[in-house]
Amino acid sequence: MQLGHNFTLKTQELLNNASQLAAKRDHQAIDVEHVFYEMLNQDETLIIPLFKKLNLNIEDLKKETEKLL
Repeated sequence: MQLGHNFTLKTQELLNNASQLAAKRDHQAIDVEHVFYEMLNQDETLIIPLFKKLNLNIEDLKKETEKLL
C-alpha cells in the first residue's frame, strides 16, 4: 500500500501493518479492527498508556480484537 505524504511515519507504519494483516488473512479491505489491532501492537503508541490509565487489560483487548478479525 502506497501512502501519501500527509501521514506521519508512525501512521504510515501503522496503516502498512494493518494492510499486511488484512492481506495475510485474505481480507480485501482494511477495516477498523485491523487498524485497532495494529495500534495495540505498535511500539511507542499513545493509546497503550491511555488504556492502562483506564485500567484496561491490553492483552485482553488484543485477544478480543483478534476474534473480530
